[in-house]
Amino acid sequence: MNITDRQFLQTTEKKYLDTEDMLNISREKLVKSTWLQDAEVFVDGFVFFNPQEMNLLEEILLLARDVQITVCIDDYRRGQNSVLTALFHQQYRTLMDLFALAKKHELPYEVVYLSKPHRFLTGGLRSIADKLFSYPILRGDSAEGVKLVEAANQRLEVEHVAIDIIRLCREEGYRYKDIGIVYREGSYTHLLEAVLSNYQIPFFNDEKRPFTHHALAELLRSTLEALQNWQYEPLIRAFKTGFFPAQADEIDLLENYILAHGIRGKKKWQEVWQYRQRNFATPELSAEEKSLLDKVNEIRERVITPLLQLSEAVNNQTDAAVLTKALYDYLLYLEVPDKLLAEQERAEEKGEMALANEQAQIWNDIIGLFDQIVEACGDVPISRQVYAEVLNDGIENLEISLIPPGFDYVTIASFDTNSLENKKSIYILGVNEGIIPGKTAEGTLFSEYDRLHLEEQGIELSPGAMKTQFFENFLLYKACTLPSTRLTLSYALADGEGKALNRSAFFNKIEKCLPLSKGQYTTVLLENYTEESERRRVTIPKRTLSYLSTALRQYRETKRIAPFWLNIY
Repeated sequence: MNITDRQFLQTTEKKYLDTEDMLNISREKLVKSTWLQDAEVFVDGFVFFNPQEMNLLEEILLLARDVQITVCIDDYRRGQNSVLTALFHQQYRTLMDLFALAKKHELPYEVVYLSKPHRFLTGGLRSIADKLFSYPILRGDSAEGVKLVEAANQRLEVEHVAIDIIRLCREEGYRYKDIGIVYREGSYTHLLEAVLSNYQIPFFNDEKRPFTHHALAELLRSTLEALQNWQYEPLIRAFKTGFFPAQADEIDLLENYILAHGIRGKKKWQEVWQYRQRNFATPELSAEEKSLLDKVNEIRERVITPLLQLSEAVNNQTDAAVLTKALYDYLLYLEVPDKLLAEQERAEEKGEMALANEQAQIWNDIIGLFDQIVEACGDVPISRQVYAEVLNDGIENLEISLIPPGFDYVTIASFDTNSLENKKSIYILGVNEGIIPGKTAEGTLFSEYDRLHLEEQGIELSPGAMKTQFFENFLLYKACTLPSTRLTLSYALADGEGKALNRSAFFNKIEKCLPLSKGQYTTVLLENYTEESERRRVTIPKRTLSYLSTALRQYRETKRIAPFWLNIY
């Protein structure tokens, strides 16, 4: 492994950069800078520093006039956090490394311990911060501000959140910007976006979006696949991306014609199509058939021309630069930059700023990917199939970073990485067994024994499975201490496919710690059985109308209906 690593570094030296290289370069530039010498630097939000970050921080400590570093930890002097299983063990190690760094350079330092919490405005949140994560668990004095929700399925769980957000804003004076939603399970992403949009709640998803689902990604993938075999499926996928000079109904007509006559292969696409349903009684073409064939061939000519030009440009080519240049010209021929700009402007007119920002980034990201492919492949011969695989890998790793679309919106964020501190109300979704807390991923290169051995030799690695599992407790602590006033934890009894789910054991810890009352438990069923649960669903007109129809259906079946539905009707 040492030989492999050394050869890799020699090959990539001064040629390719990753995040760690950028940190090393930043350190070299800092030494020559003068602006930092009289600066006051604040470092906040870090749990630990990797070796490159620590080296950069070392230079800052030596150059800056004053450096203040915050670390989330209780009183480190008691020493309980030196144990690997401790809640703040990672932060403890970070403090020890910082102390060693200061001692190495004989730098004076002062530790200020902020012991009084100012964030928590309700007793339940204070009890969680002080007692829930202790061992053994201590009993809190209050459960104020904490709610637990059980839902029949994930969609009802998300709808409960949307309804509660509307209630908070209407009845308790909350703003959307005061509210955050945290989740880990990926199935909640589309559910949240669909449900919040349906309830007309403005929101912003703080996660980076994968590029793979964008129409331009599909265009690139399906185009390279189509050039290999000229089969129906990849060609139609490419045509349906919206970048070809044809309307959707024209592509549908073309698709139906292809399926009816089994057209396959490049040679068939270059011919003038005269296929028709054989009618021996009338061998001559009718006016209607001639019109159809003329239209189909005109569409065929429009959509196949750019592909034929690309095919000719890449024929027998093994140079990555030539292949990339041909693909770039192909995108320009299809007017992709102009169409992305038009989509951006349409999104801005509709007020969909997140979508507009996404369209604005995509073209530059693709050009950057093309540049990387050319630089990485160099003069090494590459087949079209391998080139397609490299491009596809690059597309899968592209992510779109968005900025918030406005000021007043609900923020959706990941359980693992978020910046929702000091929101008034936080909802944590999907607190199910195996999800929160999560299971440790297996299959790493080094075993835990190997990691311990390397650490004894002074070699620092990223956290392994054991440390990651213990660190999960801190992630849970951080998520539960984000809000200042309200914390709602919910779980579903079934996923989107109806598969049964179990609630997390973490709920048992909460119930052991907090004196929860009956009113702090909510159950969301498939059908409403109480007037109170039905009344909660009177929100925006569109959704209320939907629930009114459900109530009327129940009345027809059970002859029971809450009186307020009649007023709404």
